[in-house]
Amino acid sequence: MTRGSAHKPTDTTRALVSARKAQGYTDEAIADFLNISADTLVKHYSTEINTARPVFLDEVHEAMQKRIAEGSDKMIIFALTHKANPNGWRSVDKMAEVDALKEQTAALERKAEIDARVAELRESREQ
Repeated sequence: MTRGSAHKPTDTTRALVSARKAQGYTDEAIADFLNISADTLVKHYSTEINTARPVFLDEVHEAMQKRIAEGSDKMIIFALTHKANPNGWRSVDKMAEVDALKEQTAALERKAEIDARVAELRESREQ
């Protein structure tokens, strides 16, 4: 199908969009694969786009719970050291590290603003 011609979704393309979105593909990459525009993708596949990732993560979570119930030490450790978010799982330690870096960056930006203001005040006093 060429770009610009009328697009008609099929069960196959709906399944493909769902699978690719669940895997983390961008809308643009999926649209390119289907040879349609991103706008056409959203127009015809908004349900798949909006539900694929959460449904996939729910399935992963259910599988994890089953493994935990079976006594999988590795899965228990993973569950205790990771946190789910809309894009998948992230290490709690990494999340804490990222949060600390964000706080540090904000503090450095505030310090730079204060230093600039102090310099302005000193300069105005000298005049």
